[in-house]
Amino acid sequence: MRTCAELAGIPGELLSIALEPEAASMYCQHLPDHRSSGYLSERGTKYMIIDIGGGTADITVHENLGDGRLRELHAATGGACGGTAMDAEYNKMLTEILEKVMKKAC
Repeated sequence: MRTCAELAGIPGELLSIALEPEAASMYCQHLPDHRSSGYLSERGTKYMIIDIGGGTADITVHENLGDGRLRELHAATGGACGGTAMDAEYNKMLTEILEKVMKKAC
């Protein structure tokens, strides 16, 4: 990924590569903390990153250590319950319902 970015003209010293939960966590540092008058970027703040994607749903818990550093309190865990899995279950349920309706109609 780094090689491709550099070939595209992005200087390596300006490039940071992060996984989705870490990138989301970096973004969250600029969000207000509605429980107080501060921001999630304040030292000691703990928060969850919930990534519900196409294939999986993953949950990570971070703590802000200050100075731009984070501690992972709980590593990303989850399962196959993202959008794709939900779509498949919905289609399965709909098929079962329609099969029952069609059998009764015939």
